[in-house]
Amino acid sequence: MPLISIEGLTWRYPKTNTAVFEGLECAIQPHDFCFIVGRSGVGKTTLVKFLIRQLQPPKKMIFHAQEDIARFTRDEVQNYRRKIGVIYQDFKLIEWKTVAENVAYPLEIVGVEKEFVDQKVDHVLSLVGLDSKKGTNVTYLS
Repeated sequence: MPLISIEGLTWRYPKTNTAVFEGLECAIQPHDFCFIVGRSGVGKTTLVKFLIRQLQPPKKMIFHAQEDIARFTRDEVQNYRRKIGVIYQDFKLIEWKTVAENVAYPLEIVGVEKEFVDQKVDHVLSLVGLDSKKGTNVTYLS
């Protein structure tokens, strides 16, 4: 069963009535990495905003574990966002923190136990090939 599925998403920019999505279909399985790429203005950021419920998606088109995310309460949205991760192209790093501290920060904010945070940080940095940069200040990364 997909973690997130999009079924027939159709949406237009309200001001210009320009079509962005026409019947978009997609399924994202648990633990998948999904890259959204395309030229400027094709709706990449809009799609992500729908997926994380920063924008209200059209009814019955985006589902999390077969539940319509458009119907989620505020608490359900917060719990849902804890289950998915989004990295924007224009990511923001805290300059005075290390690579590991930047990765750990969101987990610490939501109250995850330190031991689990350390495990997750090690795992994520290993996945993206930055485990050797764990203690490096982010200003030294390219």
